[in-house]
Amino acid sequence: DPVPARAAAALIQRIAQALDQNPRLLPIPSALLAVGALAVGKAAVARRLLGSLRVDIRPTHALLGWSPPVTMAEALRETVAALSRSSEKGITTE
Repeated sequence: DPVPARAAAALIQRIAQALDQNPRLLPIPSALLAVGALAVGKAAVARRLLGSLRVDIRPTHALLGWSPPVTMAEALRETVAALSRSSEKGITTE
């Protein structure tokens, strides 16, 4: 199914934009990635990456009346800024 792969590529592009970077994405078929991941013992990682990345907030909105306070693009920019500030202070994420 090519849709999840496009979703992953779109997410990578959005993250790269937040980082002021231009991602270099290679069009590799999902099946080939899955087989490669299986060969190196990372099948579960491949399933998460190649599966759906979509989050449906409609049930949360209907139950709680909640909507995200910022867009995904804004959240990514804020995350990048926070990580940048942390790295300037010598704080690592590992």
